[in-house]
Amino acid sequence: EDKRKAEADKKAAEDKRKAEADKKAAEDKRKAEADKKAAEDKRKAEADKKAAEDKRKAEADKKAADEKRKAEEDAKKKADAEKARELLENGDKNWMVQVALAANQANADAVVSKLRAKGYKVTTSPTSKGIRIMVGPSKDRETADAARKKIAADESLNMKSAWVIDWVPLEQR
Repeated sequence: EDKRKAEADKKAAEDKRKAEADKKAAEDKRKAEADKKAAEDKRKAEADKKAAEDKRKAEADKKAADEKRKAEEDAKKKADAEKARELLENGDKNWMVQVALAANQANADAVVSKLRAKGYKVTTSPTSKGIRIMVGPSKDRETADAARKKIAADESLNMKSAWVIDWVPLEQR
């Protein structure tokens, strides 16, 4: 009977040891699963953080691109407005240097040939007071004024009273 009791005690000790081993294995398994879940949660949190960062960066890039596009549009609008203003102010004006008003065609022809001999582009236009003799056209007043000064300074032409006019040909009036 002692032998049976010893075997029963031995079996009880073995069962207890096995139960403790099973309990420890279950605990280790639970701990491993908890660690795995924690690692998974951490990885997910980092992925979410990176996604949020990427989204913020994409929004910042989009905003910068929008601002750049708007600045380019504003610059283009400003340039267009400047061009329109220039056209409005100076439009199809032909700045001419009126050098003389001839009483008749013969006098006009003499002045024209003198100017053409010096290389000037000469235009005539009949008026109620005589024949207007002009040099040009120039696209802007400054260029026309420079031509006027050159003509006035040329002693051989003897045209001290030349002046700049903004002239529109009859067919454009």
